[in-house]
Amino acid sequence: MLATAQRLFEEEGIDGQIELVKADITALPDELADGEWDGVSCMWTLHQLPEVEVLRGALRQIAAVRRKNDAAVWISDFQRLRDPSATEAMLQCVDPLSPLILRKDAMASESAAFTIDELAAELAAAGLEGMSRGHARPLPYLQAFWTPGARSPRSPIATSSPLRGAARREAAL
Repeated sequence: MLATAQRLFEEEGIDGQIELVKADITALPDELADGEWDGVSCMWTLHQLPEVEVLRGALRQIAAVRRKNDAAVWISDFQRLRDPSATEAMLQCVDPLSPLILRKDAMASESAAFTIDELAAELAAAGLEGMSRGHARPLPYLQAFWTPGARSPRSPIATSSPLRGAARREAAL
């Protein structure tokens, strides 16, 4: 994922503005935990954590970075459906050309995910209360939580430039 992101950033000419870091979200090394950060992005990670105490440790790490830096936070993950039997049909609708092995992986991820209310409660307990939240519609299989940081642009429309090429396609996905 980091290599793909680096390539896309280079293609966009913004690679000098963004630092990509690989680390364990549940136990950040001191140089990361104590560093200065504008934002934290946690994408498709939380449902992969093996138990709720590990989830709580990861969320405490994110909350500590947010408190120290007034950093923006973006969390996106699967959301467990109320009716697990709907998962296979939902995946057939949203990604009909996906290979069977990837659909099976997505079904396992979906069943391991949290509901939006469960994740909201864990975020609040970790000190990340009051985040904006939303989920995919009409099928709520994806969820997101976010909050701006001290250095977040106030008007994203005025400060953003459209992505091109592969970066635009990847962002849309």
